[in-house]
Amino acid sequence: MFLTATLLRAQDLSKYRHFTLGMSLTRVLERTDQKMANVKPIHGRPAVVQELNWWPPNVPGNSFQSDSVEQILFSFYNGELYKIS
Repeated sequence: MFLTATLLRAQDLSKYRHFTLGMSLTRVLERTDQKMANVKPIHGRPAVVQELNWWPPNVPGNSFQSDSVEQILFSFYNGELYKIS
């Protein structure tokens, strides 16, 4: 019984708000209202590594308003989200 209760309380760390690890770069750009020009290339070969800095808007009524996070760094490996920091 104790083990089951512990597992039920575990958080899914593969997602944050509307973002999920494995999500495409294009989809993250759409959800953050950013452009490809805002994406910073980190590495090009053999794998493409990119980063996107995003500052959630602080607008009343926005779904991100209650969040205390001021900046999010999305990291992509071959076009897929692999880290949110």
